[in-house]
Formats: sequence, C-alpha cells, structure tokens
Amino acid sequence: MKISFGSQKPACREDIWNSAIVRDIPKGKPLCREGDDRENLPMVISGSLRVFKSAENDREVTLYPVSPGSCCVLSAAWDT
Repeated sequence: MKISFGSQKPACREDIWNSAIVRDIPKGKPLCREGDDRENLPMVISGSLRVFKSAENDREVTLYPVSPGSCCVLSAAWDT
C-alpha cells in the first residue's frame, strides 16, 4: 500500500517506512487504552479505527475516526 505522508520529503518517507512496525489488529481489539504509555504513533494503513472515551454512564463517546493514511493525533500528544 502506498501512503503519501503529505508533503514529506522522500528521505523522510523512507525513514518512516524503515522504522515502522506493521501489525494486523483484529476487528474489535483495543489498540490502546486511555492512560497507556505510548512508545509509537499508530498509523492506519487499511481499515479504520475509532477513538473514543468512556463516559461516566459506561457508554462510549466517539471522539473521531481514523482512516487509512491517517494517525491518531492524541497518540502524538501523549507523554511517553
């Protein structure tokens, strides 16, 4: 699969791919949970994921979807 990485220079794109760890996450399996320590930045190559927060009444509130070629911006903001 080819992902554009926006306006990144070819060398930067190559660095991203060379350091990437590709994983197949089964549908319905959490990728991470709020408060987890993150050492990486999840990027969707195919499929999609949903970023949500659990409300006090045990319901899930969707914050935003993440589609192919995108990453979870909240992961980038977490302290590691």
